[in-house]
Amino acid sequence: MAIAKTQHRLADYLTDNQVELIHVSDVLKHFVINLKRGERKACGGAFHPEVSFYVVEGEGTISIGDEAHEVKAGDLLICPQGKPHAFTASSDKFSIFVSLPMKQ
Repeated sequence: MAIAKTQHRLADYLTDNQVELIHVSDVLKHFVINLKRGERKACGGAFHPEVSFYVVEGEGTISIGDEAHEVKAGDLLICPQGKPHAFTASSDKFSIFVSLPMKQ
């Protein structure tokens, strides 16, 4: 099993205070996206394997491809491989735990 090749580098995604890196290994990268009401964070997703999103705190919208999902703390969504995705906060604080597999 080879390590996933990606043109979308996590380091490019971690360019602001919205994203906190939790764990990195050859198998997984875990990070938390923290947004305030009205803030949005998007990713093209073209080079991602399947990704999981767990809402830790607050409420908001997670868009996967053309579908928008209203979510709240405790919800879990799986984003299929290659789908663009975005997060928009509708509460004062919206935190999403992201698990990104690094192997295909």
